[in-house]
Amino acid sequence: MTALGLVGVAITSPAIGPSPLAPPKLTACNDTILDPVLCVEQHPTTTYCCINYQQWECTKVRWWVHKTTGSDYFRTDKDTECENLGLVCSPYTNTCKK
Repeated sequence: MTALGLVGVAITSPAIGPSPLAPPKLTACNDTILDPVLCVEQHPTTTYCCINYQQWECTKVRWWVHKTTGSDYFRTDKDTECENLGLVCSPYTNTCKK
């Protein structure tokens, strides 16, 4: 029972960082950060990216969170490393603004 509780905490606890048990989020990975006053940059993260309609798993992606809505926004950077998973996806782009 204790082990089951620890797994639940590992999956849901954002303060510790991304859980290895939680799947990365799918994003276009080219979101535009328009207003850094409204968004706070988090630590680099791993996420799924939709690039040229192909799904990639990318590490060292810049992660931003909107202060009011809590929405996540991701940007690739020169240090970002991606591996093509060979799955079809539909890209979308978000902006960090009101």
